[in-house]
Amino acid sequence: MTRLIATIIIGLTLLCGGHADTKGTIVNYQCVRCGTLLRLDHTPASQGCRAGGQHRWQELGALGRDYYSCRRCNTLVEVSAEPTDQGCPAKGRHEWNRLGHMGDTHYRCDRCLLEVTCNRTPSPTGCAQGGRHVWHRTDN
Repeated sequence: MTRLIATIIIGLTLLCGGHADTKGTIVNYQCVRCGTLLRLDHTPASQGCRAGGQHRWQELGALGRDYYSCRRCNTLVEVSAEPTDQGCPAKGRHEWNRLGHMGDTHYRCDRCLLEVTCNRTPSPTGCAQGGRHVWHRTDN
């Protein structure tokens, strides 16, 4: 009976456009074509890319407590280790910069408008608008 239920769950997961992840790990996925970023425990379905046609998903890394931003496409991810550099929507490879670790203080970059909640002022390195981030604390 347990095997039958597991088979049904796996079958339904595959039918819905993803693969079954037995660990339940949440992963950051980004479409290489349109830049959409999703956090799911399975590969997202490929239909409905706003760039036209099908999404082309790139797994960036497991959800975690460190912020990384790409200086090329301005994508912000929360990951447990440095994300893969494959599949930047701005063409080519991501250029990731570690901004900091999640915390209680809300910051916003005046230049690229990224927002993070860190335990100290985020790294100024690698603003997508060129040069350095200009971080300011906000009231949320």
